[in-house]
Amino acid sequence: MKEADRTEQVDFADWHVTLRVLRYKQNGQPPGWENFTVEVRPTEYVVDALERIWAAHDRSLVFRHACHHAACGACGVRINGREQLACITRIDALVGDGGMMAIEPLRRLPVVSDLVVDAAPFYRRMERIPFVVLRSADPITDEETGVAAVGSPPPQQFENCIECALCFSACPITGTNPDWVGPAALAAMGRMMEEPRPDLSPRSGFEAGDRGGGIAEHVREAGDEVFLCLLCRACEASCPTGVPITEGIHTLRRFLLKEGW
Repeated sequence: MKEADRTEQVDFADWHVTLRVLRYKQNGQPPGWENFTVEVRPTEYVVDALERIWAAHDRSLVFRHACHHAACGACGVRINGREQLACITRIDALVGDGGMMAIEPLRRLPVVSDLVVDAAPFYRRMERIPFVVLRSADPITDEETGVAAVGSPPPQQFENCIECALCFSACPITGTNPDWVGPAALAAMGRMMEEPRPDLSPRSGFEAGDRGGGIAEHVREAGDEVFLCLLCRACEASCPTGVPITEGIHTLRRFLLKEGW
């Protein structure tokens, strides 16, 4: 059978899978698990199964989604104990026909209802970091020649963060220290320390500048938080856009050690 013929014969109800969803409503009742069995194609995504539950089984199920292509970060949940975006996590990568997957809200953040969390604590931590979001199209040029700087890091590397809070949920330190700034914020700070453009770089003015006294001063103030990181890379394992978070934290540590921390 040709591959095209095989694809055409895949029926909508090719698989039956069960989603074990952790439910919670602000009605005084404790959280509890509820099972839903739905018909899916094996190549569909977890968000498709959640939408099918809402459409055909229970209109009270609350979850977030928007872009359906890992650009907004709205659909972040824990799937089988791992932080993932429901819109890019394929069903056949998790279970087979007749299998079961567990879906629960992100950790470390207050649950609003079912799979929706209040991400305000995460965003407040991001606001503590004087991070200038740079356009990925901005050229990195040599100060003297004006041409592209040799060996410059890709300008979009840390800007790829979509602020989905998956790393915040996955990090073991955020679970033990509720005041810790978190991996995403530290990665953003580390990115600014590496900024090669003189009009944005802390190297052109450590104590002064456009970011509340200079990024370096913020790094000094955050020294204790920088060294709280275990470098376990749980954050990077959960990041849907591949941001090298621990690399940014290493940058901060190197700076602090040179400062005699």
